[in-house]
This record gives sequence, C-alpha cells and structure tokens, in this order.
Amino acid sequence: VNEQKITLKQVDEAGDLVLYKEKKEAEEIKKKLSLLFQLIGKKEEKKFILPKPPLITSLLLFEAKSQLAWKKKEKTLNVQGAHESIHPTYLDYHPEDIKSSLSEEEYNLYKLIYNHTLASLMSPAQVNKITYRFLNNNYYFATAERICQFAGFLACSPEVYFPNYNVKLESGLETISQLEAKKIEVQEYQENKPVRYNEGSLVQELEKLGIGRPSTYNLFGRVLLKRGYAELNEKGQFVPTPLGIS
Repeated sequence: VNEQKITLKQVDEAGDLVLYKEKKEAEEIKKKLSLLFQLIGKKEEKKFILPKPPLITSLLLFEAKSQLAWKKKEKTLNVQGAHESIHPTYLDYHPEDIKSSLSEEEYNLYKLIYNHTLASLMSPAQVNKITYRFLNNNYYFATAERICQFAGFLACSPEVYFPNYNVKLESGLETISQLEAKKIEVQEYQENKPVRYNEGSLVQELEKLGIGRPSTYNLFGRVLLKRGYAELNEKGQFVPTPLGIS
C-alpha cells in the first residue's frame, strides 16, 4: 500500500462529498487532521460497464485524439463524405496481420477502429466496486476501487480500457486496516468547468445539437480558422480571436 497513490476525499456520514464555500474553512479542518486514517467500513457493489456503441465520425475524432494524441493538419479538416458506423470491412484482417503494409499512423488508427468495433460487439464488463470509509478525528473520508470480475469487452484492448475505465485486476486495499498519508492537501473543486472545444468535441457538440450532418461537421472548424474567428492553441483547442469575440 505504501507504493500506491491513493486519494481520499472528505465525505459526510451518508457518504456524500463534502465541499466548502471558502478555502479557509477547509484549511481549518486540515489543521485538525492527523496523517493516520482508520478504516471503519467498506461497501461492495456489483456493477456492469457497457461497451461504447460503434464508431461514428465524432467519436472516432475524439478517440483518435485521446488515445493516439492525433493532431489533424488544417488541410485535412475539409473532410467530405464522412459516414456513420465506421468499422473494418472484414474483421479477419487483424491489425497485426496487415501491419507491414501500413504506415505507423495508419496502423495505429486501424487498430483503434478494429478494437473499438470488436469491443462494441462483446459482452459488458462486470466489476466489483468497493468503497472504503475512513475516520480521522471524527471526520469521514472515502475512496473506491473497481475490481474486474469478468473482463468482457475490456479484454479486447486491456492496456487502453482498464485505465480508461479505472478498473483493476486485483484489490490493492483488501488487507489494510489503516492508511498513513504522506500529505494532506486542500484542493479547489470546480464543478462542470467549461472546457474549450477541440476538433473532436466540437463535432460531438454539433451532432448533439443537430447542426449539420456527418459530411459537413468538420467544415465548421475549417471555416472558423479560415475566417480568423478562432485559432488553435498548443492543445489543439479552439480559442476565439478578437474578431470572433467582437
């Protein structure tokens, strides 16, 4: 346990997250805490994790950016004829079997599409969610972990899906009776903080709002950049220019 990074969050007796309006309130609580947290109980729940649906244009853009750190060049924004349900035409063409005939970028993208398609056809994963409750000077804290009971679609690409869905093969807290913290921090909690759109999330929002169609989604970003209404920052996110704000 000493080698693990475990985050405990303050909760009330019902297990709900405790938030303070002022940082100084949380700092006062921090002064009352010791570094030793005593385990007072745990709760186990069986959960199912459903695989994502088959890829569509917006989801492919999002997955490519998150998994492959894929950055599209501006000239590729003008994508015509985009279609729904993006999948391999023949599942017998395993990525490893055709790797030698593809560039590295093509291989990584095809592997993403192949694994996602296969996962969408597989069974849901079953996990055991264990919530641990701790006590420190009459203040409650909690943390949780999800232990795999049946991998289901997670087995299709475990190196990607297990960390993405925060699932472990075995518990790291099963035998502990207390935790000794290295430090206690007060963190600012920003609920539903707006995040700038990147190409993938912009397409998802357009799709959600019913603006445009799959073959024209990417044109919106291209027009914003071409007309100087927005520019891309170092993270590939759209940032409005003075012209775009005026």
